[in-house]
Amino acid sequence: MNYKLICIDMDGTLLNAQKEVSHRNRKALINASERGVKVVISSGRAYNFAVPFVDYTEEEIPIITANGALVKEKNSGKVLYKKILGAVNASKIYQIFNKYDIPVSYFSDDRLLSEESHKMVFQYNLINKILPEELRFKLILNNSLEEWEKSFLKYNDDILKCLVIHEDKDTLYRARREIEATIEEIEVTSSGENVVEINSKGVSKGRAVELLAGIYNIKKEEIICIGDGENDISMLEAAGMPIAMENAPDIVKEKARFITDSNDKDGVAKAIERFVLGN
Repeated sequence: MNYKLICIDMDGTLLNAQKEVSHRNRKALINASERGVKVVISSGRAYNFAVPFVDYTEEEIPIITANGALVKEKNSGKVLYKKILGAVNASKIYQIFNKYDIPVSYFSDDRLLSEESHKMVFQYNLINKILPEELRFKLILNNSLEEWEKSFLKYNDDILKCLVIHEDKDTLYRARREIEATIEEIEVTSSGENVVEINSKGVSKGRAVELLAGIYNIKKEEIICIGDGENDISMLEAAGMPIAMENAPDIVKEKARFITDSNDKDGVAKAIERFVLGN
């Protein structure tokens, strides 16, 4: 099969445990791009935190971010698709998590709304230090319902996703189930066992892949998607060749036609070498 589009998840897939793209993975991305294959990063991350990793081609290429809520071209900055979570949904989500004493975080492509106790504040500050100045995130801290409500209204047009990280998995699970049962206009998924990610209804990586396939006139059977998390399942379902990482949970592997090696053993490169480069 002559594959024309490859969509690759970042964390747990393209990036190793050190959050780096290995030499072999990068070489495979470059070689595939040079053969005319469109290689697209598809991440749950915010756009500004994903774009530095798209350095394997000079071609104008879109990046799927925030689990598909934003599809944006790297060089031109042209937005191909955007769907916000909205102030009303954001407020409902906050109130349920707050009842369970779980800190929340919301982000756009260049802004993070959070609480000081949320793990993302520390992580984003670390990442900000190594980003070029033009890509650094603006941090807005909210520590009361009144402050959150003001932020939701002020940044309504920019909020793409809610992200929650919590060590108490049982409590997180109960909060997630209540949110799924009481709020209709959302999509709930996860990229890890102690992570919950919430977007607006209809948003998914799979929908973004289908959007790009339509733009480039590419058939489903000409698409490879590679991922490791629950939030990658819709993307695998949109591909003719769905590939799961060895480190993926069984629920993801069940959707794959091929299981490649882990993210610490150049699994992305091995998949591209096998199905695209013919090695």
